[in-house]
Amino acid sequence: MPLQTIELPAKLNLRIARRVSALVRQGILSPGPDPITEHQVSFCMAIQLVPKLTGNRFSFGKAEGLRVFISTGKKIIAAVDFLYAGKIVRLSHIYQGPPLDQLVRTLDRLKTLFAAKPNTYHAEVLSFLFAQSILILVRSGKNRSFYRSNGTKVDELTMAALKQEIEDIISIQPLPEEL
Repeated sequence: MPLQTIELPAKLNLRIARRVSALVRQGILSPGPDPITEHQVSFCMAIQLVPKLTGNRFSFGKAEGLRVFISTGKKIIAAVDFLYAGKIVRLSHIYQGPPLDQLVRTLDRLKTLFAAKPNTYHAEVLSFLFAQSILILVRSGKNRSFYRSNGTKVDELTMAALKQEIEDIISIQPLPEEL
């Protein structure tokens, strides 16, 4: 079974739909020179922020946000990130152009990879500010797999390799007092 979209509660779905409609009306979301006549949320995935600010920096439990893909017919025009702030969601980022194309290609490759498998799979984006590639967590029940993609190639990672990659990047970042 291919990767599945996550089902949102009705209230949350309505809030997101209203916010996306406002972005379309304001002209912030656009497929290019043509105006958007009709749009819809076509796919939704969870966002996991890494590393966590808690004791276990790499615990992947409850999601911290949502990434929704907006389409006009068959064309995906944007991905919009919303982060949870209590019982509401707040707009965080909008992806259009090459970063969006790279993410869509990655998800298409993962859909192909999981298409013949019998379980239901959900993809979650691992949001790490300094990531040099797209990091994805794929879950099926208690099973989880980590993937890295540069848009053309998708590689599976172990948890240890993911931790090492992120820790290496964090270790070379200047601390605020060093700036």
